Amino acid sequence: MGKEVSKTGAEINIPLLDDGQLRIQGDAIFVANAETGAANTGDLDGTAKLEGENAYFVDVDNDCRLTILFANRSLTVTEDSKAAAGPQASPSEIPTSA
Repeated sequence: MGKEVSKTGAEINIPLLDDGQLRIQGDAIFVANAETGAANTGDLDGTAKLEGENAYFVDVDNDCRLTILFANRSLTVTEDSKAAAGPQASPSEIPTSA
């Protein structure tokens, strides 16, 4: 029997690389119905250039575009294309510890 899926969530990691770019890595799950196991999952992995307080991540193959705003000790991640995350996509603010 498969693993029960009951929670919606996401995680993103953004380390600074030696060349000044940012590595964008993350995964997410959206649970539509835990009883039936209906869920959408996705991940991202790539680099982005920091421009002021923003980083712009683009995955052309999957029509995924994210804007990441670094401000007030938090991240605001906005999906600029609905293709990757679907209609449930919305901006998310993530507190940071750094």
